[in-house]
Amino acid sequence: YDLAIAEYERAIAIDSEFSQPYNQLGYAYRFQGRYPDAERAFKKYTEVIPGEPNPYDSYAELLMKLGRFEESIEYYRKALEQDPYFVASFIGIANNQMFQDRPEAARSTAARTAKPGGPGKAGSGGSMTTTGPSRRPANA
Repeated sequence: YDLAIAEYERAIAIDSEFSQPYNQLGYAYRFQGRYPDAERAFKKYTEVIPGEPNPYDSYAELLMKLGRFEESIEYYRKALEQDPYFVASFIGIANNQMFQDRPEAARSTAARTAKPGGPGKAGSGGSMTTTGPSRRPANA
């Protein structure tokens, strides 16, 4: 991961508003166990493209890994505010609820992804990559 981290940092140095390196940097740090660095990268990712769901979802995933379940749920909900069909965030909330020993809440949350016309519909969001532009809009 060290080489990848160096390249992501180089990309950020070239263009600090390019969002994807922050996401990839966060995951690279996470996989190395460098959680404070991962958290900084994911927070910056949410700042660079605040209107997209994936930055909040990525950060929530890290928070869940760290056992910060309520904070994680909060960020998954922020992702859903950006895109109410971002299925990965419903799954993340349900996973947190399971870790909190709340299986009924988890089942209820997970069921929301399977309702006709709901978040689980064909073509809905939920990929693990950004669905929109990787730059902040000019009017932001």
